[in-house]
Amino acid sequence: MSQVTSSSRPSSGPVSPKPPRPRVRANGAAHSSTRPRTDTSATAGRNSSRGGGSCAAMTMGIPIPAIPPVAACTHPRRRIISPGGPFPQRKENAMNNTNAVCLNMIVKDEAHVIRRCLESVRPLVDSWVILDTGSTDGTQDIVRETLADLPGALYESPFRGFGASRTEAIERARERAGHLLFIDADDVLETDPGFTLPALTHDCYDMQVRHGPVVHWRPTLVSARLPWRYVGVLHEHLECDTEFSRATLDGVRMVIMGGGGRSQGSARTKYLRDAALLKDGLAKEPGNTRYAFYLAQSWRDADEPAKALAAYDRRAAMDGFAEEAFCSRLYAARLALELKRRMPEVMSRFLDAHEHRPTRAEPLGELAHLCRTRGERWPLAYLFARRAAELPPPDDILFVEHGWYDWRALDELAVAAYWMGAYRESLEACEQLLDGGKLPPQHRERVTANHEFARTKLAVSSPSGKAPNGR
Repeated sequence: MSQVTSSSRPSSGPVSPKPPRPRVRANGAAHSSTRPRTDTSATAGRNSSRGGGSCAAMTMGIPIPAIPPVAACTHPRRRIISPGGPFPQRKENAMNNTNAVCLNMIVKDEAHVIRRCLESVRPLVDSWVILDTGSTDGTQDIVRETLADLPGALYESPFRGFGASRTEAIERARERAGHLLFIDADDVLETDPGFTLPALTHDCYDMQVRHGPVVHWRPTLVSARLPWRYVGVLHEHLECDTEFSRATLDGVRMVIMGGGGRSQGSARTKYLRDAALLKDGLAKEPGNTRYAFYLAQSWRDADEPAKALAAYDRRAAMDGFAEEAFCSRLYAARLALELKRRMPEVMSRFLDAHEHRPTRAEPLGELAHLCRTRGERWPLAYLFARRAAELPPPDDILFVEHGWYDWRALDELAVAAYWMGAYRESLEACEQLLDGGKLPPQHRERVTANHEFARTKLAVSSPSGKAPNGR
């Protein structure tokens, strides 16, 4: 990360870091050796547009309101093109063994990524049913080869939309095991050392999904005995007509690697195509909040910030999943800043996001950063950073930016406190950063320098090290 100092301040004090965003724009600049240095990567403003099932996706980076159900798969059985081995007697064995897990996927032209996915899930599954919707790149052969020692079946079926095709895959696998595991071909599973599946006593398990620094939770492992179906033209989600028990699955996580069949070619072209699908879906279902949110995500990821801002505002004004509405307000504020809207509007937007979800640190962190970098408004920067640093990681499942809770808010506080004369507080914030184990290595030298600045000031100032007015 490049490092800079504030040219408008004397060379005797620190400037805080600019929190890194998922999309990093680094600005190179020289730094003065006489004052703490600042990270200059852009703050988190772009997120994955991939959302969770019925839970998100830096789409910032998940449960989304339900949309009208589709009928269960009733089409004639199409041909099996690759058995991986005979299935056990399902009625006596697999269906009675709730811990038996069947991998369930739809794929198309994933030859360049699917092997790593299958190898990552291989230790956790007992069988597999994969629906190929028209691969021409040899995906089928890689599936057969990688899963050759497991009972399973590969089916061919025309693509009928994400919701319908995923539901078809579920129907084909329903009697193969006690639980079904869903994953996309360009994702992988990571497990903690020594992880083994617990007794699967619940009907639905949410798994942590990571895309860069953004985290959300998605229903990934479900009981095969319940009538699950996927719904939606894009960013489809799970629905079930009966009550079900739900829990989180700890010790294992899904990591979005990207690069799958849908990602081939121009990213802008992909997201424009997604936007067209979602716009059409929203025209047919104007109250569909999930379509509204992911339309905004698609416009943003297609580098159409003005269209994305308008779409986020539309979603924020709708009811439905509160975390989704919060993210819409947060991302709209970031886009307003990107579009060079007036500072009162930008700050008002961040404050609106905070007001609607005061347990989230992201809007306060952005405000602290904004007040520091736009006019060095230290009292406000200190106020926002201090409150952001007090917030624990939330229980939210949609696009939580854990960096703000791990270190970014403390980093902003360390610098703002210094310039407010709260040298003791600045020193302690630096110590928390250096000793907490969550500070990225590339920031350690800068924070160490900031720590030394605060320590030096304390040596020549009042013993309390407090800011004016009792701080």
